[in-house]
Amino acid sequence: MAFFFTRLLFVISLFSYLRANSQVKNSSCQNAAKLTATIRKYHIEPHLWDDTFAKKIMKEFFNTLDPLRLYFTQKDITDFSLNNLALIKDENKLDACLFVTAASKILEAKLNEAVLLIETKLQKPLTYSSAESFRLFGLSNQEFTIDKSQLEKRWNQWLKFQTLNRMYKECEITNTEDRSAAKILSFEILARKKIALKEANEIRRIKEPSNGLQELVSTALLKSIAASFDPHTNYFTATEMKLFESSLSKTSYSFGFELQESRWGEIIINGVTPGSPAWNSNKINKGDVLVKVKWENEPAVATTDFDLAEMDQ
Repeated sequence: MAFFFTRLLFVISLFSYLRANSQVKNSSCQNAAKLTATIRKYHIEPHLWDDTFAKKIMKEFFNTLDPLRLYFTQKDITDFSLNNLALIKDENKLDACLFVTAASKILEAKLNEAVLLIETKLQKPLTYSSAESFRLFGLSNQEFTIDKSQLEKRWNQWLKFQTLNRMYKECEITNTEDRSAAKILSFEILARKKIALKEANEIRRIKEPSNGLQELVSTALLKSIAASFDPHTNYFTATEMKLFESSLSKTSYSFGFELQESRWGEIIINGVTPGSPAWNSNKINKGDVLVKVKWENEPAVATTDFDLAEMDQ
């Protein structure tokens, strides 16, 4: 318990310090040096910053940007690393903003390629006759696809999985007892259109965040630097810090968990705050899917009736 409390104090001190010392709005890449200095000051056993550590940051960075392995190939990452690893290789000469600029350009290019690929794939019905598998979880240690042809294959599997999942959900919505292949496939066109829209919205969310693409990439880099020191060291954005403080407040009405909308429209638990009611219940875990919500003296309501913004309210 004492160890956990020390970690918690470290997290609070780290983000309070960075927030107080941030001088340039929407330029969090400029906080990289402050982040590393703060970690070195408060961390019990900070890592030596060498080539191995820089490569660890690079790996964590692309895991953060592309957790489902849908945008970058291993060749993309290798080429980017050859040209930009030097920017984060030396802690005393860390050029995070130049790194972020380069990464933002390649991310935008890969997102544009994904848009064209999705449009092409979903213009006509997908085939479901072959036996295939698609891995969704435990991807942090899985290699990225080798090249574009393998990436296209992964996209094909991803779109099939989503469309199949959507078809089945559309079948459930009709409350029909018929779950035959023919009945499920009757929703194929509708499902394909909904998945096309969802993927377009997801890519737009990444390309056009409220603070800009470079800020999104900056945050990914800072989170990657923090996580590379150890799994218990985190970097919070201003919004995340506000939510974190609110979850710890005795006067704030909070259950102590964070919601996120999955890529296929499900409302999932994205994180549980240590010490919160959700944490203490030992029944709510990261990755759980919310199916229904129920307030006292009110009937249960399916989460499919709400979007993420409405659920957060």
